[in-house]
Amino acid sequence: MRTQLYRSGAGLMPPELAGRDDELRGWRLALNDARVVGRFAGGDRVWTGLRGVGKSVLLRRMADDARAHHFEVLALQGDQSSALVRAIQVSASTRAEKGIGAWGRAAKALGRITAVSAQGPVGIKAQVDFAGRTPPDPDQVHPAAVAEVLADLATALRDHAGGGLVLMVDELQMSRPDDLRTLGGVLNHLNQHLDQAPILFVGAGLPNLRDRMVGPDADHPLITNPERLFRFHHLPAHLDAAAARDALIKPALRIGSGWEPEAVELVLKRTMRYPAHLQAYADLAWQRGAGTAPVTGTDVADATGDAELFIAEQYLAPRWNRLSDRQREYLTALAVCEGRAGSGEVAAVLGRRVGEVSSFREALMTRGEIFDPAYGTVELTMPAMREFALRHYPQARTRAEVDLVAPKVMVANRTQWLAERAEKRGEVPEEFPPELLRRDE
Repeated sequence: MRTQLYRSGAGLMPPELAGRDDELRGWRLALNDARVVGRFAGGDRVWTGLRGVGKSVLLRRMADDARAHHFEVLALQGDQSSALVRAIQVSASTRAEKGIGAWGRAAKALGRITAVSAQGPVGIKAQVDFAGRTPPDPDQVHPAAVAEVLADLATALRDHAGGGLVLMVDELQMSRPDDLRTLGGVLNHLNQHLDQAPILFVGAGLPNLRDRMVGPDADHPLITNPERLFRFHHLPAHLDAAAARDALIKPALRIGSGWEPEAVELVLKRTMRYPAHLQAYADLAWQRGAGTAPVTGTDVADATGDAELFIAEQYLAPRWNRLSDRQREYLTALAVCEGRAGSGEVAAVLGRRVGEVSSFREALMTRGEIFDPAYGTVELTMPAMREFALRHYPQARTRAEVDLVAPKVMVANRTQWLAERAEKRGEVPEEFPPELLRRDE
């Protein structure tokens, strides 16, 4: 067995971050612009995409690039249970207290926060010395206070090392609504009053992140016009063929090995060039060989069973097992609908009204299992979950504490729904592929 070359697992940096050259090139230019003339030239960025497409590893590489440009990085993760701004303050204060690099010399800027405590809906209050300007009400969360402190810190960091400050938040869609509102206020204040400060924001989240930023009430959004604050970039679910081949071949070439063309094409076909699954197949196929011998089609074929099991156990089963019975039922109904459907279609598959299943839909969206790519539409965040749900739901149904809809009934309901829709439109109805359901169900 050979030394591990490829890295399969959530958040692990692959040996070749293929297909992201343009994104990283643009980021390096933004860092240079922010360092020289300020944040207005660099711009704040948000990356969206399904689970497993490489958002987290892209942020890690961007953080590495930022440090190489002498920026300090505050890397955080969105969390429903804690206040985002509080996490920023705690992380920054910890670095200052330890005197790590420029943070120790920037302690004066952080010290301008004279009181931080859990209070109010957003979770903090702050008093800041505004050098003669009128301070904000200390009993209210004031984004301007946070913006002033971060801008002063970024400027101190630039004066010391020539860089600035980068704030990164992964899983941004998991942040509390009030935190998103505060974040929008902070960045808006920076843009309007402190646009020469060398500070940039980078976030990542699921494809529905933009809608999460707006919130449920479009007339009173959490963040008004997110497109004005952020440059949104969507990472596709599938690498293009050239990038997928690079992800396989380049790491092997660097150590004097390689991949036979048949093996490469077989992995691309079986993974559909989905980044997370590509690494799993590459890792297990590589382990089948010896020395510097190239990976063969036989290696890939032999590794297929283990790769599918790894994907199921690593990515799918843990998420499936955390769901309630009704959430699994809704997810399976969506799988019967090809993994993307209108909310009305999913409800029809379950034989219920939309309002009767809306709580399960919302719970799955909060968990990040599904998202809403368009109004009234839901889609799985992991494409492989479709077949997994169809294969595992029958067993989950037998163990459920409530009476769940049978798979055959779901298929029959959808067939009827499609027929009725086709009749209205004068179309030929679709058929559900029966091989995706167990024959005995």
